[in-house]
Amino acid sequence: MSFPKIPGVHIEGVAIGPNSGGTRRLAVHTCSNIKCTNHENLKKCAKCWWATYCSKACQKADWANHKDTCKAVTATRLEADAATNGEPPIRRNLRHWTQRFDRSLAMAIISGLGLPQCPDHLDKYALLLTLRPRPHPEVGSRFEFVDASPMFMDTVQMFLDAAPERQGAVIGDALAAHRKYKEESKRRSGGNDDFGMVVILAENDGPHAFPGGKRTEIRFKPVSLSWRTIADPYFLREDLNWRLNLAMHINCDMPTQTVLD
Repeated sequence: MSFPKIPGVHIEGVAIGPNSGGTRRLAVHTCSNIKCTNHENLKKCAKCWWATYCSKACQKADWANHKDTCKAVTATRLEADAATNGEPPIRRNLRHWTQRFDRSLAMAIISGLGLPQCPDHLDKYALLLTLRPRPHPEVGSRFEFVDASPMFMDTVQMFLDAAPERQGAVIGDALAAHRKYKEESKRRSGGNDDFGMVVILAENDGPHAFPGGKRTEIRFKPVSLSWRTIADPYFLREDLNWRLNLAMHINCDMPTQTVLD
């Protein structure tokens, strides 16, 4: 079987299932510096907790490209909610969730938007994902899958308009930074590297809702992609059910992210 090759990630294998006894090697994050492929001794950016670097030298070399995204993501992370005198529990848990399931979202966006067949869909569509709180010992897994579907990029603005004022403004800033970083990534990689967009709706409702009352948390999630990955035959399999796979990754707590064996 051919395994996808995702930039920023080194694929060593794939999880066949929790009780299969099969391969348990998954993806290993690599340095966020586009010119570096090191995947050892990585540390997260202290400000945004999103980018990871193997050394201070790589972080410094990548700062010109990372700073706009860093500021936007940090603003989203640190935005205080006056009603709770701090970061709402649903926002904190969703922040951890998006970090944990980043690569699972990358797999889903490739198949869900039909990128192997229609490359232009990456600029025309985003992936809309709906989640609901659930109990789980892992802080990055306290949501369950509700639904996922493609949405027009133009519709993203509707979500920003419907969001609470501060949240919508912050996401709007992140969206602008994403577009800038997306173009820079394509330019630096000669068109090979790109970014897709996932819009996450987390409804704080149901029997396992977080403290803080009923609310809808909207999160904009940029997902790094490579056109080499998108062209991999793995994504052309007729039996590939991206929505079912994503639901399984989320509900069974099997994110594609780290070496497990």
